[in-house]
Amino acid sequence: GNTASMATIVMQPAQSKSAPVYTPAVVPVKFISADEFIEPWYEKNIQSKIQLVIEAEAPISLSMLTKRVVQSYGITRAGSRIQGHLNTILRKMKLNPTTQGDATFYWKNDQTPDAFVGYRVSGDGDHRRDVRDVPVQEIANAIYTVLYEQVSMGQDDLLRETANKLGYTRLGNNVLSALAMGIQYAQSQGGITTGVNGTFVLSNGGTARAEAILQSV
Repeated sequence: GNTASMATIVMQPAQSKSAPVYTPAVVPVKFISADEFIEPWYEKNIQSKIQLVIEAEAPISLSMLTKRVVQSYGITRAGSRIQGHLNTILRKMKLNPTTQGDATFYWKNDQTPDAFVGYRVSGDGDHRRDVRDVPVQEIANAIYTVLYEQVSMGQDDLLRETANKLGYTRLGNNVLSALAMGIQYAQSQGGITTGVNGTFVLSNGGTARAEAILQSV
């Protein structure tokens, strides 16, 4: 009867859908000089480009946001003068930043960092995202997804699988330290706990979060 079919459904491992690949904003290009960039009459235009990039890519690190905006003016690199000017504009814009370590991340106004669902995979070319530009919230969400599928994992396996989910095949120091911050964040949110033998498992809250993430992709 129904009980048997229910049991077989429960036995099947959770099927994971893959998360979306990181997609850069399409920003119109207009070539100006670095001197022109800091002139007051460009401020409105710069603000609209910042808004465009945030809408497409938030949560986004300040360094990626800076790169997108300045490159759209044909400026290859943000020196301290350009970065300072951009920071002043960002401060005026009533945005929604978070900080982790020495990095700042910008969010859309309707995104709540602690309730953020989903994560994005680093791809190739323009779709590539350095692991230092991934907010801890996305790393934690990848961790929840891995543990939802695997139930319980030792730290090494968890690090490897999470890196894989985020599109990083090599576990260099940058990847490892970013993932360690993600694990700490997931623990501070009460989403994961350590089992008796030191393996990581999801809490009830983490399970609910993982289900929400899988529904979002």
